[in-house]
Amino acid sequence: MLSEEIAFQRADAIRAAALGLPPAACAAAAGISAGLFADWCARDPAFRSAVDSAKALADTHGSGAAVSAGGLRLVLNAIKGGASFADATALIGVSLLQFRRLREENPKIHALVDAASSMRRRQKTGSAKKRSTHKGYRLVRRDGT
Repeated sequence: MLSEEIAFQRADAIRAAALGLPPAACAAAAGISAGLFADWCARDPAFRSAVDSAKALADTHGSGAAVSAGGLRLVLNAIKGGASFADATALIGVSLLQFRRLREENPKIHALVDAASSMRRRQKTGSAKKRSTHKGYRLVRRDGT
């Protein structure tokens, strides 16, 4: 019997397939390597059938959007984790040009991508402010006297 964690990872991979995401994105959504995802598909016919069925469902009933919400989440997490824009968009099978157009057309997506990029920069430089260990009050002069 599968451990609970593996069962959850497999469910995440199948959910990603149902969103129409390619195998690399299914693996990323499950938090596993693409090689392990391929191994699961090769060794477990029931899992492979579930992935294929979910992919067929997405192909039949897809929204037609270039990037699904799940795909956008994977791209944002990849950018936050340090991936280049090209690598992050390739993960979900979308060209960099398509993603740039989407970003230009939608201010909310633009803001989310900017936020993920700034989080990456903060993690890289270590410039995130550390909280003071002092638990007390701080006096601030507000009236200019």
